[in-house]
Amino acid sequence: MTTEQAGSLEDDAVTYEILRSTDGDSFSTVANITSTGYLDVDLDNTTEYYYQVKAKDSAGAASAPSTTVSDIPEGRYTTPPEITKAPHVTPSSFSAKVEWSTGRPTTSFVQFGTNPASLTEEQGTSNLIADHEVTIEGLQPETTYSYRVKSVDVDGNISHSSVATFTTQAAPRVSNVGISDVRLFDALISWETNKATTTSLEYGTTTNYGTTVSDATGSTTTSHLYKLENLQDDTLYHLRFRGVDAEGTQVSSDDYTFTTLTFPRVENITWANQAEGETEVQWTTNVPTTSQVEYYNETTPAKTQGNTVLTTEHSVLLFGLDDATIYQFQVRGTDQFGYEAISDEQEFRTLEDTTPPVVSNVQVESNTIGSGELSRVQIIVRWTTNEPTSSQVRFGEGNNLSSESDVNPELVYDHLLVVSDLEPARTYNIQAIAVDKAGNSTDSDTYRVLTTRRRDSFLQLVIGNLEDTFAWFTNIGGL
Repeated sequence: MTTEQAGSLEDDAVTYEILRSTDGDSFSTVANITSTGYLDVDLDNTTEYYYQVKAKDSAGAASAPSTTVSDIPEGRYTTPPEITKAPHVTPSSFSAKVEWSTGRPTTSFVQFGTNPASLTEEQGTSNLIADHEVTIEGLQPETTYSYRVKSVDVDGNISHSSVATFTTQAAPRVSNVGISDVRLFDALISWETNKATTTSLEYGTTTNYGTTVSDATGSTTTSHLYKLENLQDDTLYHLRFRGVDAEGTQVSSDDYTFTTLTFPRVENITWANQAEGETEVQWTTNVPTTSQVEYYNETTPAKTQGNTVLTTEHSVLLFGLDDATIYQFQVRGTDQFGYEAISDEQEFRTLEDTTPPVVSNVQVESNTIGSGELSRVQIIVRWTTNEPTSSQVRFGEGNNLSSESDVNPELVYDHLLVVSDLEPARTYNIQAIAVDKAGNSTDSDTYRVLTTRRRDSFLQLVIGNLEDTFAWFTNIGGL
């Protein structure tokens, strides 16, 4: 600015007062000069400045202010910008954030590399700012890098910080994978990460997975636990663990697999009658289970036979069954985990009993009950059978078997019958008769037995003794 606008004063000993304002109203003196030009420095190139000039003679008289002029400075910096806040680095696994400040607006660049003597890479922005933040990407985890910041002002003056180093963090990774409590339809999955991450996993029947489940809270942790549910039994599943740490770095694991338990199933049921009252039931299961057969009909309450041995090949012999009878049955089995397989209802029919019973161990003896005229002669018959039968005896004198005792209908193995009111001192033929529940009958061999004599009364014994002693007393027996 020149002083020609200050008005005319005498040329000798004139000084000039330079006035400046940033709002056009409030002016203050910034310099007193004797020349006719003034360079104002250290201005803000974003601010408009207003100027006036006054002239003063040697006596101190001052002119009125000149007209006001204004302009926005375009001045040039000649020195590098000052770094007012030293660089600070916050590293993560694959990136690092660098922050610093400068005394005036500059660009923001970071030069870096793994060789401190050759910082070959540079990332940043050309925006002119005083507070700088640059995140350098594409770094390797657990690697030491050398770096320096580079700030360039509007006039091309460059500032570099001193060279320093930082080390990136380890990449988030999955370890200690645990797949436990695997059951038919669910499994408990656990894993750890070396950095706190969110909890998420993918699973499916192929390596395409297809289903993703996550912790809905989005919280981060190093110990992760998730229960998979609604799975299919006897199915191979693939797993992959995912997560994101606080810096946004993602983690992804390798593929893991597990197979759900197999639900026990009954297959190939067959049955075969082995003998009267005995039927064998056979079946298989897809996994080892115990063996039980529950059988019943309209007249027989449910009964169970079997064993606790775990096997896939099952055979149970049912015995004590009624002959020629239809039974309903179901086979069951429990595996080692407590899951039970059960069949649909089946039925079988037992054999009709056509085999007569076997009679053995026949014993026959005679005795007399009482004495004198009131004494009774009887025969006691004992025998056994190989199956439960009724009890009856056929008998008669000599070779005759014309009489039969009453039938004892109770079906037993051990038999005893008494045939009474027989003649004394006679020979009788005896035959045991056994009839089983199916009506099959067996007659034993014929046995001969001599019945005992009747026992004399006490009076007869006394008279008999007297007759033997006194021959003349012989006729007293007639009394």
